[in-house]
Amino acid sequence: MLINDEKNLKLLIDKQKVYKEALNNRISDDEARKFVDALFENYFLDNDNINFLVSNGVNFFNIDNNEQCFCLSNKQFKDCCFKSLKKTKKKEYLTFLKAIVNKEEYPKYLEYSNNLYLKHYRALGKDEVCHFINCEKNAVENNLYKINFEEESYLSTYRKNVFDNHFPFGEIFFNNVNNNTFNFYGFCSEHFNYVKNIDIRENSSDSDLKLVNYSSLLFKLFNNRVYLSALKEEFYEIFNSLDSSLKPLYVYNLKKVSNKVSSLLNLYSRYKECLREENDNFKILKFSLPKSNNFLVFDLMYPQVTPEDFKMVNSINNVFLEEKAALISMFKTDKGIFSTIIYNKKDEQLNSYFDQYLKIMEGKQKNYEFFITNCALILCDNIILNKSFFEKFNEGEQIFYSALNKFRFEHPNMGQEYLKMKFFAGFIKGNNFF
Repeated sequence: MLINDEKNLKLLIDKQKVYKEALNNRISDDEARKFVDALFENYFLDNDNINFLVSNGVNFFNIDNNEQCFCLSNKQFKDCCFKSLKKTKKKEYLTFLKAIVNKEEYPKYLEYSNNLYLKHYRALGKDEVCHFINCEKNAVENNLYKINFEEESYLSTYRKNVFDNHFPFGEIFFNNVNNNTFNFYGFCSEHFNYVKNIDIRENSSDSDLKLVNYSSLLFKLFNNRVYLSALKEEFYEIFNSLDSSLKPLYVYNLKKVSNKVSSLLNLYSRYKECLREENDNFKILKFSLPKSNNFLVFDLMYPQVTPEDFKMVNSINNVFLEEKAALISMFKTDKGIFSTIIYNKKDEQLNSYFDQYLKIMEGKQKNYEFFITNCALILCDNIILNKSFFEKFNEGEQIFYSALNKFRFEHPNMGQEYLKMKFFAGFIKGNNFF
């Protein structure tokens, strides 16, 4: 999937919209459709919600032959990945679902999945074209952070092998970052150096801010495309060998990753239009914060619930809803830390989320510090913490911050999620890394 092909990308986005509209039109009963629409506003779908949706044609756990293929090829499943399934069943196979319940299997799974991930990382990198506007050169390997991690010690919960996502409760997940941790293919050598050398200050132009933040989007998109590509190969090899009890969860994970990539492609398309000045839909929030060497973030953040009216921005388990993301970054300047958040102001949920938090913060400096700290810690994957700063925390605090970065309520409603964010975590109180 060459996403630089604008016609192909637009066709893919249009087909995804048509499929989701057709999904809704399958429901003939008006009352059932209204209830389905109401459920799609839930932050978390419980088992009864999902069973009702499945009974009305919203299939979380099977792939219909006529639905758009999860690999985002613009083809129906029956004409795409279904044809490549291996018919011969394997007696021995490795999956994440089997490995997490067998500690002896997990190291073998990590070795297998790491090789699979690197294979597809290199293959996509080889074909990737520079994403700078109007450039058609081959992309090279880029670094998300402008830091030599051999000279400066930072920690992160991010793992290069995205298959390695087993995080047992009560453990510390922050590990050493190296110079390969945040690599990706995004720009050609010329444009990577151009973007890297843009010196961001409080008075930097909006166009420079948008361009530098573009790297975070490209990082997230490239690595999730690698994940989906690797999952596709694994699907061919083992799906028909899976126990019937594992197949529904396996399909659910496929759809979840596919939806993430599809959502990122939508954001990529809109953001690239903004960079071309074809739209002015992206708003930049700017925060001048105290000097700090404690942490940095360049990432996409995924807001969950609006703080005043408790409306959903992103669902944690509905794979049919587009994921809404904003771009967050922190820059060291002579005066301190300059932080930005960029989001699509035409998106009603995102706009409400940030408008309501800005109102709550009341322009108070400390509230901004809490807000940026908690957005980076709770809503992002790519936060990096200075090692010496993190080691000042006791073991219990290190476990606590690991949990905030990776865990949510098991069965949350909107009130519980807001409770966690405002009181337990404290989006404008509690955690301040400045």
